[in-house]
Amino acid sequence: MGRVPSETVLKAATKDTTSFSSWVPFTASTSSVDSVRNIISLPGNNFMDFWYTGTDNNNPLPVKLISFNAKLVKNNTELNWSTAEEINNKGFEVERSINGINFERISFVKGIGNSATVNKYFAIDVNSFEQTNASTLYYRLKQVDFNGDYTYSNAVLIKKDTKENESISVYPNPFNDKVTVTVLANNQNNITLSLIDINGKEVTNSVMNVEPGTSTFDLYELNKLKNGIYFLRVLMENEIKTIKLVKTK
Repeated sequence: MGRVPSETVLKAATKDTTSFSSWVPFTASTSSVDSVRNIISLPGNNFMDFWYTGTDNNNPLPVKLISFNAKLVKNNTELNWSTAEEINNKGFEVERSINGINFERISFVKGIGNSATVNKYFAIDVNSFEQTNASTLYYRLKQVDFNGDYTYSNAVLIKKDTKENESISVYPNPFNDKVTVTVLANNQNNITLSLIDINGKEVTNSVMNVEPGTSTFDLYELNKLKNGIYFLRVLMENEIKTIKLVKTK
């Protein structure tokens, strides 16, 4: 969601029909957000470019991040990410954390600026585990505009033990409103994430695409669930893994 704090605050914006150089609120009607099916409906028959935003200036997010992966190569952590679109993108601050909460900047990668094509980026954290004396590391991107505005990506994690990196990690546990699932895959494929309650009823189901390396997915709006025990079933290729989770306030 980038700078948008919640799906409930999404609003429609469209290009200024006079100059076509900026985005302005579209007030012809009220949009309807269905956070379960991930569908936004805007009644009307207007043909124009639409964007949904929750920011005060109605502008779309400056960068569309389509992947962010981490993998351990010998003693180094290699980070790869790609964008589908960039608007006034100065670049990316690469940040590292040993606890997933407190992050520090370790490098900066210059952005393209403005682009409507796919761009790929790369960064390396040399001797990452020796530097930090940690067994698990978290990485995230701080995308910075030329005007100083910035947006954080989701964090990806990687473990010192390469065998552990082959597993699927879920945090936090216990959880309240969101669960983050991190998957390390050798090949590009689809995975199915199913959250099941103690009675065996499936409460959420999502199909995601994973790239080689580490991929991270978030399951949102879980605060609506009753407190108790749940099971996250992950189906990847021909393997099924089930992880016990606890929902609390």
